[in-house]
Amino acid sequence: MPRRAAPRTRPRAGATPKPRTGARPKPQRGAKPKPVSPAFTEFLLDQLVGVGANARRLFGGVGLYVEGVMFGFAYGERVYFKVGPANVAAYDAVNAAPLIYAPDKKGQRVVSLREVPGEVLDDADEAAAWARAALAAASRSKR
Repeated sequence: MPRRAAPRTRPRAGATPKPRTGARPKPQRGAKPKPVSPAFTEFLLDQLVGVGANARRLFGGVGLYVEGVMFGFAYGERVYFKVGPANVAAYDAVNAAPLIYAPDKKGQRVVSLREVPGEVLDDADEAAAWARAALAAASRSKR
């Protein structure tokens, strides 16, 4: 004869639940990135002067715009540009990570924004070329 499972008992109202042995600890939430400093924003705009970019504060970070079209986002001292079919291969070649926004909460991934490598940001001409490609991707997706 098969054994029947023991009936579950509900805790009485007001009773404190017993701690489970071997219970998993709560997952640690990531530290919130520091806000983008004015000096870093100024550096970005200097590197992107050939594109005519401007910056606006946005969700704890800085949005990068050209003529009202957002093509990039700076968050936690990192820069992310918009990707599309024409420029995604360059980001894949350097294993550029997507933006993970609000890691202290849910950690939402924004796959249409990828991190720009530091070597690209150090060279103003290269940064401008990547920004133009990101701007083209942003313009196509806006339509």
